[in-house]
Amino acid sequence: MDIKDYWNDRAAADKANATTNDIFMRELERATLIANLRRLGCHSESHVLDVGCGDGSTIFALDEAFGCVLSGTDYSTSMIDLARQTLVERPNRRIDFTVADAREIGMAFASQSFDFVSTDRCLINLQTSEDQFAAIGALAGLLRPGGAYLAIENFVEGNDRLNELRSLYGLSPIEIRWHNRFFRESEFVACSKRYFRTLEKIDFSSSYYFATRVIYAALCAIEGESPDYRHPIHMRSTKLPSFGDFSPIKLFVLRK
Repeated sequence: MDIKDYWNDRAAADKANATTNDIFMRELERATLIANLRRLGCHSESHVLDVGCGDGSTIFALDEAFGCVLSGTDYSTSMIDLARQTLVERPNRRIDFTVADAREIGMAFASQSFDFVSTDRCLINLQTSEDQFAAIGALAGLLRPGGAYLAIENFVEGNDRLNELRSLYGLSPIEIRWHNRFFRESEFVACSKRYFRTLEKIDFSSSYYFATRVIYAALCAIEGESPDYRHPIHMRSTKLPSFGDFSPIKLFVLRK
């Protein structure tokens, strides 16, 4: 199975949770994205591009938060079909969805420019560092002067620290999935500095991962149960203050 087939199959099999099984983590990611867009001055006339938009859930959350001009694009035709189905129920919104490959994003939107661009665990689906870094450069090229790229992506170092904690409780490591290639922070930063004036790292999900992937997982092991992403601890853990560095998922705010 290739990566496009994987995401097309997910869209067909589980429309309610097409992009991830961990629905509360996705809620935390969206809340973090919205808070930082607001901090950066996003308003009703801003134009935001969400690359790897999946079923469009984040786009619709941004529409509710800002009522701005929104463009979503995804590699998976089935994901975009889901997004367009939801858009039919929301007429007269300034939203469009397009099928496009992140590796060709510069060509797909060559005639447009944006105030903000976001990715949420999107570039980790590109299988080589060359493709990942080329995509970062292409995204920078789509931004207007003073615009910002908000990158919610996965990093090796946070995953390693999480697994070190899990080992203290006798838990097996969480392996990087076959279709993902996590960034190394130093390489991500070095690449981003070629295109952006400032970089800000925000570790927003460490406490969530500590509570759900370590403490809750250890309790499940004691009880002989499988972890449940819908367990109340996941919902409650989204409200924890941020502490530590125990999550693979980081937000980098990159300003042009």
